[in-house]
Amino acid sequence: MIAYVYQSLFVLSSTASSCIQSKKLNYTQVYKLLHNLKEKLIEGVNNFEIIFIRTTEFIEYLQTILEKMDGTDNIFWSSTFTKKKKRFKKKISGELIADEKLVDEKKWFEVEVYKDLYNNVLAKLSNRYMINEDVIQNAAFFYPRTFSQLKTPGFMFPEGSLSKIASMANVDVLDIQCQLIEFAQNYEAIANIDASILYQDCNDEFFKEENENHTDMEDDLKCALFEKNRCKSCISCAFPYVYTLVTHTPNYNDYIRYKR
Repeated sequence: MIAYVYQSLFVLSSTASSCIQSKKLNYTQVYKLLHNLKEKLIEGVNNFEIIFIRTTEFIEYLQTILEKMDGTDNIFWSSTFTKKKKRFKKKISGELIADEKLVDEKKWFEVEVYKDLYNNVLAKLSNRYMINEDVIQNAAFFYPRTFSQLKTPGFMFPEGSLSKIASMANVDVLDIQCQLIEFAQNYEAIANIDASILYQDCNDEFFKEENENHTDMEDDLKCALFEKNRCKSCISCAFPYVYTLVTHTPNYNDYIRYKR
């Protein structure tokens, strides 16, 4: 029964898990997957009977196979829960204390095991990912594949867009929106520039100061500029271009946003 419970959880979460671990992370897709996963988990909490029936049917099917095999006479798969013994409490003269009540083993498993597992997964999902729902939604706008939307004439950001990241980067949200649209409009041309030309000024004072505080991840992102097969369509590919253009444009906020 435990195996079937875990299998049901793995089936529900495998797609979202694979997407989250992908190097070319699509934030819009991740948000939708996590939101759908949460809805399915909430629904799954009340699907114990379905799992129980599937488990019972599997055990019965397995038992029929074993009966046809030699040397399996002593092997038996139970399709019912083990009965819990009733505990009798010691009483002294005149004491009115009830013995332990009999417990419905199936109901106990549903509440203490099945629902407990599902609720724990839901709590982990909410605390680790859904708590950052605003950040994930904001990050979707930095995804180069969404730049075509930003380049649409008269495009307006939905109300509240980028406010979370603006607060984290300590910059004005209107500046971020305007600069991101400008970056999106020029990204295709920038991404096709020879990386060596973009990177030739990276030894100035700004980059020397930045290099003192850089991380290994930033090293990897800078190296991505010189990869012949870079996709140019993910956030990891967009960051190096912003990094090298910091001293060439007034849009320093772009760099701060992507670095965050």
